[in-house]
Amino acid sequence: MTLNHELGLPPTVRRLFGADPHPEQSWALMTAQDQAFVRGVTGADVPDPGRPQLDAGPDERRRYGIALEDWHHSWPYSRTLQTAEAEMQYRTVRSPRPRRTADLIPITLITGPPGTGKTKLMRRIAAETMCQAAWEARIGISAPLYDDGLFTAPRRDVVIVDLPKKQAEQQLFALLCQQVGAPFDKDARAAFGRAVERHRIRWVFVDEIQFINFDGQIGKYVHDGFKSLQNMGVRVVLTGHDMRQQLAAQRSGAREAARVQSEARWMLIELEPYRRSTKGEITEWRKLLQRIEQRIRLRGHEPGEAVLSSEFEEYLWVSTLGYMSHVSTLVSGAINVAAATADQRITRKILDLVAVEKRAQDGRAQRLQLWDAGRFSFRQRWR
Repeated sequence: MTLNHELGLPPTVRRLFGADPHPEQSWALMTAQDQAFVRGVTGADVPDPGRPQLDAGPDERRRYGIALEDWHHSWPYSRTLQTAEAEMQYRTVRSPRPRRTADLIPITLITGPPGTGKTKLMRRIAAETMCQAAWEARIGISAPLYDDGLFTAPRRDVVIVDLPKKQAEQQLFALLCQQVGAPFDKDARAAFGRAVERHRIRWVFVDEIQFINFDGQIGKYVHDGFKSLQNMGVRVVLTGHDMRQQLAAQRSGAREAARVQSEARWMLIELEPYRRSTKGEITEWRKLLQRIEQRIRLRGHEPGEAVLSSEFEEYLWVSTLGYMSHVSTLVSGAINVAAATADQRITRKILDLVAVEKRAQDGRAQRLQLWDAGRFSFRQRWR
């Protein structure tokens, strides 16, 4: 799918601009890199394959099969009660304004166990922020572009990086410099500070922050670097697995002092697996599955058929313990298998064949045995 839509932008992208009356003009102000990020987050480049054509030839069926697999594995962000509350928490802190540094903006830390949807939430917030910042640039709210007479630096209101592994002291800020094409030397932190001014950076998003050892020299360096960004009026948003425990585990005196000083400026947003014990939790779980099943494009299921939210609603929770990433793995895997069968229908046999991540796969057979026997308790605190 291209962006030559009937209204200029696909609906999934258009929604991120909110009430912007001229989103196409705002979109044109964004860098190609940011546009690609937004398209990836919204799934704008993964077209809906629609229902299969029964009279299609072999080539058409193969093309459709590839498009179908891409569609079923492109999981868009889903706004649930939990993620909507997290978004509201995020919005309780004001947006950064150009050259306004009187009040430090708290660091936002999105944390919780692996598989609870932290990365999807952060990427959605970052994509929406890019679009809203482009709207502000179009109407002249943002600071003017940097121009020193030799070159004009491209505006990069939002910078986002994923930490691929454990980091050395300079690597995080070197990655940030690379994201905006800024030169850096041995002091990458200072180099990125200069890039903030040149590129008018107002938000910095860092995913997988658990790769930073905050109880060591690296941690103090990163704490100090984040503080310097705050002093420049930049809003820093982090995501990481179980970060509350990692921060609390610091023991060395100097690092503990840095933690206390930094954590006082941090706002924690915690995501959890979806529960299924109260009436409200059951309703929310079913709504989540309903959103997922609306994307099923198998010949054996009618459009919008309540196959996940009704027939397999309890089964899916028992198998995944409510972890969103496990649900994604199980459902997309089952759809992929079902697409290769004659009746193209999701069955218990197919679901049993698909393994999920270790956290939920361990003990899954025993849990399903209890559930099949009617002795499974949804109120028990499973791992």
